[in-house]
Amino acid sequence: MPTIAEVVGTSYEEDVWIGAVAPAKTPPALVTQVNGWMREALASPDVRSRLAAEGLDAAGDCGAEFGGFLREQLTEYTRVVADAKIRED
Repeated sequence: MPTIAEVVGTSYEEDVWIGAVAPAKTPPALVTQVNGWMREALASPDVRSRLAAEGLDAAGDCGAEFGGFLREQLTEYTRVVADAKIRED
């Protein structure tokens, strides 16, 4: 099996992110509350240091911002798959 560099070339870049999603009809007040909890956790020095130990940055977006990010990722990876002619076997 070829390496990623052999398939897509040396300009390959990878981002790792972890996110939480909720059903589309989740009440906005609940989304706001959970977002507050997540932002509070991500601001915690303990959480930040544990993430940093894994090479991760603590960041947080919610609602429309995160939805926009997910749409951008889908568009980008759809292009990458098409350009690389990756297909399901």
